[in-house]
Amino acid sequence: MRRVGSRSLLMAATEGIAVLHSWKVRNILTGTLTFIPPLNAWRARHSTSGGTLSLSYCYSVWRRHLQLLLEAGFRPEGACIAELGPGDTIGVGLAALLSGVRQYSGLDLVPFAHGFDPVPFFDELCRIAEEEGKRGEATRSDAQPVRILSRDDIVRIRTELERGMKAGSVLNYCAPWHRASIPAGSLDLVLSQSVLQYSDCMPDVYQSMFHWLRPGGYASHRIDCSAGYLSPHWNGHWAYSDFEWRLTRGRREFLMNREPIGVHLKTAEAAGFQVVILKRDVGEGGLPPSALCPKFQNLDAVDSTTRGANLVLRRPA
Repeated sequence: MRRVGSRSLLMAATEGIAVLHSWKVRNILTGTLTFIPPLNAWRARHSTSGGTLSLSYCYSVWRRHLQLLLEAGFRPEGACIAELGPGDTIGVGLAALLSGVRQYSGLDLVPFAHGFDPVPFFDELCRIAEEEGKRGEATRSDAQPVRILSRDDIVRIRTELERGMKAGSVLNYCAPWHRASIPAGSLDLVLSQSVLQYSDCMPDVYQSMFHWLRPGGYASHRIDCSAGYLSPHWNGHWAYSDFEWRLTRGRREFLMNREPIGVHLKTAEAAGFQVVILKRDVGEGGLPPSALCPKFQNLDAVDSTTRGANLVLRRPA
């Protein structure tokens, strides 16, 4: 019986491996190593979210979200907002405060920003916003600068930020978050930047956002549907079999869920949202359907060619 069981396990593993492209090997091995407790503990101690340490990045992320939100009818003045997955800093939220947002909450799964000092970051964002405002005046640009606050408002916000990540009235940080982290119907906006593709339970996340928003509130999300560093092909994450993907995921706290954009749209609508704006990025090239895992070979024309999207949702008034 033991011999049969071993053979069955081997057959299951073999069937679970799709075409083993050479670029998969390193990622599968890296994920498999996280099953070794000492190595996984070292990884957890040294992990970062990546991507949010840049002032210009945080500033530009908020600008892009704000541009779409203004088209949809959102106004930042006096708004209460939350960000899912702010990462190593809360720079996007600090930029939002410069636009007149009254209160910002950062919600993360892992406390990457624990110990982050928001004051120096805020000071530099003020400088960037001021320089952009001067450039806009010099070129008579119609682009709205982020900074619309008076000097007194800037000083007031900075004083609040000096109290830390949780003590002030303008800033709150919670990791790990859950639905009760934000009172029901208290937010005007929930946003995220390349975060929702990592959710292991998308219905819970979309339902939580709907729960937090006031009637008429908005959600703005940048969703990455591509493979990122896991493949040289933009759609290469769909080439991993489920077995290979379990090994690649290992014991990491999160890894992309591989859901196409259509699943996000259906999940958002099931939670009660209206889709206000959808702007897709079309992936060119990539692997042919025959090279993908069977479960992804029959994606429709939209899902199979969408490598990312900007999505604005609204809770009906």
